[in-house]
Amino acid sequence: MPAGVRWEAVGPDRAHRCLLQGVATALLQAAEFAFCRVDASIALDLALAVLCDLLQQWDQLAPGLPVLLGWLLGEGDDLMACVESVHQVEEDYLFEKTEVNFWAETLIFMKYLYKHLFRLLSKSSWCPLSPERLCHLQRTASEQCHLLSQLFRELPPTAEFLKTAEFTRLRVREERALACLRLLAFLEGKEGEDTQFSGLWTPLQQ
Repeated sequence: MPAGVRWEAVGPDRAHRCLLQGVATALLQAAEFAFCRVDASIALDLALAVLCDLLQQWDQLAPGLPVLLGWLLGEGDDLMACVESVHQVEEDYLFEKTEVNFWAETLIFMKYLYKHLFRLLSKSSWCPLSPERLCHLQRTASEQCHLLSQLFRELPPTAEFLKTAEFTRLRVREERALACLRLLAFLEGKEGEDTQFSGLWTPLQQ
């Protein structure tokens, strides 16, 4: 790994730079894309593939994996914003459309990141996380799931229609937490090959 780069210090801005660098590397390495334009979805898939490959090449899986799991979980996002939005007084209109269509990018990122992390961990013959770090991530994801389940119960009936944006925001956060828990369970050896995409994100994509 390049000198001076510490995974523990990687923030959102650095994450974006890493992904952009990964895209450039992927395009150079893949001859079929070397002189072609690709859409954002393909570029993101290639970038995450290269990023995971570089973790292995640089022998940085142990420090890098918690960061990538944090990206999947959405660490740094304001979960309290979900809490506040659920308790807002209902506006006097039938449909909420302002935010729903903007979640596609987040779901695509989650899907590709989950896919490449699972492949990366499947190739590893050892658990790259310490028991303490594994426990911390499991606790964080479990606490998020517990809080989200409480927030879902506080939504009105048919919330997907009455409070569409709030419902969708909670569903996305729930999927992030569940995806992280699936990978952590796989690391613990509690799940096998079935951990890979068993209908994940299907409800939001229908």
